[in-house]
Amino acid sequence: MKTAKACRVAATLALAVFALALSTGAAADDASDREFLVHAGQLGLAEVELGRIAEGRAASARVKRFAGRMVRDHAKSNEELRSLAGGKGVELPSTLAGQHRANAEKLGRLSGAEFDRHYMEHMVTDHRKAVAEFEKAARDARDSRVKAFASKTLPHLREHLKMAQATMQGLGPGNSATATPNTGGSGSGSTPPTETRPPTK
Repeated sequence: MKTAKACRVAATLALAVFALALSTGAAADDASDREFLVHAGQLGLAEVELGRIAEGRAASARVKRFAGRMVRDHAKSNEELRSLAGGKGVELPSTLAGQHRANAEKLGRLSGAEFDRHYMEHMVTDHRKAVAEFEKAARDARDSRVKAFASKTLPHLREHLKMAQATMQGLGPGNSATATPNTGGSGSGSTPPTETRPPTK
């Protein structure tokens, strides 16, 4: 009798420990999803705010067009993100913080070609980070809604990164090496071919 009772107690304890482990793991996974949502919210807010600054301060028409695209695309994505976060009880940031705020303050003091260079550098860097974060969420998020949002948004972020690299390349020499070299055709920023003259007799 004592042996049977001891076995039942041991089994109950084992189940309790297993349930606790599952609960702890689920809580950790949910915390990771929540952290992603907050990071994505801060990123989306920054893209809209910096884009609005660029629309008013950029010298290049191409940079202004890029900035307008960022404002439109990220404003739409931010609405979807707010709906998703609200369903999970996650409060998204409403103001810029940390490095995003510092970047906005710095860009607000610049203008013209100098502004264009710094803004596009930030866009290349920020979108590289965003692509990496969204790839991880699309692969590892526990909540299927979070995973679906990351998967849906990822192609747009990759497109934005290519656009940022091309726009920065088009600003001409003297820009950061974060831009991808233009390897084809006679696109913006490419070096014109050298004319070959016949030898003089």
